[in-house]
Amino acid sequence: NSGSKDDSITNFTKPQFVGSTAPNATVIIKINGIAVGQAVADSLGNFTFTAPETLTDGTYNLEAEAKTADGSGSAKLVITIDSVTDKPTFELSPESSVSGHKGLTPTLTPSIVGTAEENAKVDIYVDNKLVASVDVDKDGNWSYEFKDNELSEGENSIKVVAVDKAGNKNETTDSIITDTIPPEKPTIELDDSSDSGIKNDNITNSTLPTFIGVAEPGSTVSIYLGLKHLGEVIVAKDGTWSYTLTTPLKDGEYNITATATDIAGHTSATANLPFTIDTRISYFSAEIETTDDSGIVGDNVTNNTRPTFTGKTEPNAIISVINSETGEEVIFKANDKGEWTFNFTSDSVEGVNNLTFTVEDVAGNKKDFSFSYVIDTVAPVPPTVSLEDFVVLPNGIILSGNDLPALVGTAEPKSTILLMRDGKLYDSIEVDSNGTWNYQFSNKFLQGAYDIEIIS
Repeated sequence: NSGSKDDSITNFTKPQFVGSTAPNATVIIKINGIAVGQAVADSLGNFTFTAPETLTDGTYNLEAEAKTADGSGSAKLVITIDSVTDKPTFELSPESSVSGHKGLTPTLTPSIVGTAEENAKVDIYVDNKLVASVDVDKDGNWSYEFKDNELSEGENSIKVVAVDKAGNKNETTDSIITDTIPPEKPTIELDDSSDSGIKNDNITNSTLPTFIGVAEPGSTVSIYLGLKHLGEVIVAKDGTWSYTLTTPLKDGEYNITATATDIAGHTSATANLPFTIDTRISYFSAEIETTDDSGIVGDNVTNNTRPTFTGKTEPNAIISVINSETGEEVIFKANDKGEWTFNFTSDSVEGVNNLTFTVEDVAGNKKDFSFSYVIDTVAPVPPTVSLEDFVVLPNGIILSGNDLPALVGTAEPKSTILLMRDGKLYDSIEVDSNGTWNYQFSNKFLQGAYDIEIIS
């Protein structure tokens, strides 16, 4: 008599029956009206009988008829043979599950639902430890909500054992994966293909840069530029992800952020990457250092054959310069303020020297700039000077009757000469390309003697 002792249900297919009657009576056993055997009661009237053949699952009408010399009597019993029970099933309830991911739940107290033989009992084990028993309803359905501390973070082995009224058992084992912890925030950086210029400085000349990073495999990385949501990517099995901007960015400073949301719906902290778009070299200047710029400062003419050059450009730019006349090349770097200075190690040639500067900034942009200067180490031809309207007296004194005289003369072509009056600088005069010059006084001279000198 398996299962409950008073329900006349058993999982024995050749059950044994016991009974009592008159001492020494003969008991005829009938199953479904057919005599299948007999038993003889002992001196106390007790008898036993075992079904002679295996009974299949179902309901049977059993009758025991006792006969003695004094007469006969009978007793009846309805029994049920139930030797198997259905295999139970279970799964996470819809509200506790993650769509598309069997067995995954974002909580430590999920609910499970299942089926089993109606009116059976279901024992629930977590990692082989019994945590609960629930009854199956008349429709074969059951459910259970896990309590605190019954499940742990990660994978849990769940075994469900169904026990029916006849005591038959059947079981199902599966896993429930709990994921209640948000993923680590993703990493984010410029891809090598977009990291132009100096690596890892977050400055690029790409207006459509590609960003890469690492995050929890299978999670979704959401990309933002400032407050604007750019898009989402699924992290690969190896934990890597990449995203390329689809709208070109203008030159300037930006901040890109990323979050990772795992398949359980938990979102990480935010990762951010400030970066700069720089597509051009915005400025460059070059000049001879003032202390080496002999003569007129700023005219790029000097008698120093190895002058020092200075200038400004973008901070930390790499500059190469070559003198077309000497072939010498020098490479140097601007400081973090963009200031630079350098010298050639060989003398510049007499006359015009043409320099080509190639500037590469930290973003990898390159641009050429030209600069010319003149080396003039030869003293100029002495200038000449005379009045346009004059006479020379016997004593050699030059006499003019014009109180606004005009001077004419010669000097080195394209040079600048100084007009001295009575030992003091009066004015400067530009010599034309033919080496001639003229000068008209604008202030009248008083009658008297004057000393006029021209210095080249």
